[in-house]
Amino acid sequence: MRMLVCGMCHMTIAISLAAQTVEPGATLLFVGEEFTSEEVPPTAAGEWWVLYPAGGSSRLARATVVIDVFHDPCVDEAPTKASGRRVEVPGYDSVIALMRGVPGLAPGPIASASLSPMRAGLAGAVEVVWSGGRSVINGVTAGDGYRVVLLTGTSADTLYSTEWQDEGSWRVRWAGDLNRDGRLDVLLDATHKYSVATQRLFLSAAEGLHEVATFTHTAY
Repeated sequence: MRMLVCGMCHMTIAISLAAQTVEPGATLLFVGEEFTSEEVPPTAAGEWWVLYPAGGSSRLARATVVIDVFHDPCVDEAPTKASGRRVEVPGYDSVIALMRGVPGLAPGPIASASLSPMRAGLAGAVEVVWSGGRSVINGVTAGDGYRVVLLTGTSADTLYSTEWQDEGSWRVRWAGDLNRDGRLDVLLDATHKYSVATQRLFLSAAEGLHEVATFTHTAY
């Protein structure tokens, strides 16, 4: 997260955001104060689904996203330019993710998984235990790149794969039954480069997990 060392004037507006999309109509967004106008452009106003922790598990609710627009001295050369974007959700102290256009969502409690700690490095493993069973998410190095694989029983789903990486990384941000279909869904951070952070939402289907939305942030 970038520290802003200069004074700034800013304004707060409620808007919807055009995040990067894998499946048409599905968007993913995160709370934070380091985004740019390209990553979080001001489009039409509207609500988002908010996934947040509650009582040791998770819940889904509808909420209004508020965007703080400010002068970012790290990238704004002109003092009148304001390309910084801060994403907030009033009324929520902690937010796991924001979603729009993701099918099958409904308000209320969500069955979330417990995740084992992952050791440092790409070739780590995370055990995922939830009410529907047990899975393991493995990182596997291959040549100059790596891939992330979900193992459940005898089935294997490749969640992410890259042929090259420059201090790339991955971690499981959240796992559980997001759309309440009795199958595991995963929110994964996975990137090929240290300066590019990409969050990826995977929903379950009869044929396995499929990526429905991503959000990418580039650090300066």
